[in-house]
Amino acid sequence: MIVDGKALAASILERLRRKIKYYSSSGDKIKLVSLNFKGSSAYLLYQRSQRKTADYLGVDFQTFHYRNLTGKKVGKIVEELNDNSHVHGIVIELPLPPKIKFELISDLLDYRKDVEGASVVNQGLLSLGRPFLVSPTALACFHILKTLSPQLYGKNVTIVGASSLVGKPLAQLLLKEMATVSVTHIATFKSGNLSRYTRQADILISAAGKQELITKDMVKKGAVVLDVGINHKRGRIVGDVSEEVRRKCRYITPVPGGVGPVTTAFLFSNLLKAFLNQKGISNVKR
Repeated sequence: MIVDGKALAASILERLRRKIKYYSSSGDKIKLVSLNFKGSSAYLLYQRSQRKTADYLGVDFQTFHYRNLTGKKVGKIVEELNDNSHVHGIVIELPLPPKIKFELISDLLDYRKDVEGASVVNQGLLSLGRPFLVSPTALACFHILKTLSPQLYGKNVTIVGASSLVGKPLAQLLLKEMATVSVTHIATFKSGNLSRYTRQADILISAAGKQELITKDMVKKGAVVLDVGINHKRGRIVGDVSEEVRRKCRYITPVPGGVGPVTTAFLFSNLLKAFLNQKGISNVKR
């Protein structure tokens, strides 16, 4: 069965819209700022989704485009936004130019405005079991899995991709549910062992960014498959998972229209959480 990510996102956004309307009623509008330093088609897709969602929710969304900046200048821009009390969330869009290291820039973010959960503080809090702002993509995958299979205890989960924004935080969320998690990466692939892990997975999540990496013979029959990859094939967007896998698995998320819309919803869920924290309003559930 193909998972309708747009429908899942719509239910999250409707609840968010009511909350944002309530907390914005005093005239203090919630604001998200997006920083782009190297244009890409994947970024433009994500940005359009962000802007459309911001308009729906009544959020002030502002984008800044920069080219040919040094890491020092980028750091100064981030620090100025940290100090701006009218900005409640900051997104650093990827990819960055080669000379600018994402880890160095993300660690300059005020963790209270780090709506993508990229900073060392937010990642550290997650690893300690005290999460504050967590990667929206990881939250989206976790939400989809809990919707499809509420009982994750003891499930064999394989994550393809060990990035700090998807694989690692998602593994932390799943471990807390007592799932048995294997995180694979480029070395697993190069050693020829990737299929050894994917075939045993009750739940398979691919976030490698490699077109048709996951084929039918690599998937356990009846598995749940989440495709997080974004690749370009003859002018259209495709994921990491081959279309033939759909006939073998129990559930699968499409690309586009699967994990993506839910990720955007959780980005704005994080934004509301950040806003409430900055205003000193606590004990508010998602």
